[in-house]
Amino acid sequence: MRLLFRLPPVKPDAFQAPQSCPYPGCKGRHFRLVQEVPKPLRDTQHREVTARRYRCLRCGHTFRVYPTGVSRDHFSQRVKGLALALYLLGLSCGAVSLLLEALGLFMSKTLVYYTVQEAARNVPGLRRDKVMEGGSGSGFGE
Repeated sequence: MRLLFRLPPVKPDAFQAPQSCPYPGCKGRHFRLVQEVPKPLRDTQHREVTARRYRCLRCGHTFRVYPTGVSRDHFSQRVKGLALALYLLGLSCGAVSLLLEALGLFMSKTLVYYTVQEAARNVPGLRRDKVMEGGSGSGFGE
């Protein structure tokens, strides 16, 4: 059996321009860039990225737009994907936490658990036993 992992890329300079205001009830479609702010990030390659803060010209609310592979969380999508992949390969949440810490990316075992639960909500049928079924288990000649 061969598993192919494609972790989400982190592109610190790739921003998607906002299309609509994220605030409920506002249908604003025009925004002004207010500032660029540094955002600390736990990632394998980047310690910090820049987030852009926009102001809606209709309601006046401000909101942030993050680069590709980054959300408001402290961890990049790449690190979350790595934690999920390790869990699906059979490591416990505690073991995933220890392995990530050895790589310099401390993620508590509770946060690993929440990351797995979030992925399970977003991907129907995502189960550890489904990933590993179908192979002979030896790892050779497959």
